[in-house]
Amino acid sequence: MFSWGGNMTEIEFLNLNAQILEAAGAVTATTITLIFGYLAGLYFFLGRAPRLIRSMGFVFFTIALMWMWGGQINIINLIDSMLGRADLAISEGTTYVFLTNETMLFWTEWATYAKLGLNGIFVFVWVSFLYATFLYDWDRHEISRPL
Repeated sequence: MFSWGGNMTEIEFLNLNAQILEAAGAVTATTITLIFGYLAGLYFFLGRAPRLIRSMGFVFFTIALMWMWGGQINIINLIDSMLGRADLAISEGTTYVFLTNETMLFWTEWATYAKLGLNGIFVFVWVSFLYATFLYDWDRHEISRPL
């Protein structure tokens, strides 16, 4: 995947970037599917299920959510390492058309804020579903009764 000379060529950076974006799209789509699937499960079944079944569902949801969170953090770390390698190549005198100093600064800051944002989003989703699974009274509200 990398050139044998030490520095990556520009086409190798672009290919790696495309692979990272592809992986990010797949992990994001899977995470959204997981969240909406659990929400549908709460609405149709888990909201009125016994506490043991709700607990098992929530444990499985938590494991899957943490797996997806780890996948997204790993993708951001890949972007970080790619940028570090590009920064090293630029400092050694190799020039890349698509990586200017402004672009490098943007992606480095983006990686930092993306990690913070992902942590916040995943904690918010987990706490919200914790409340919806164990504390919200699904039987009391008309909205929880499917047609």
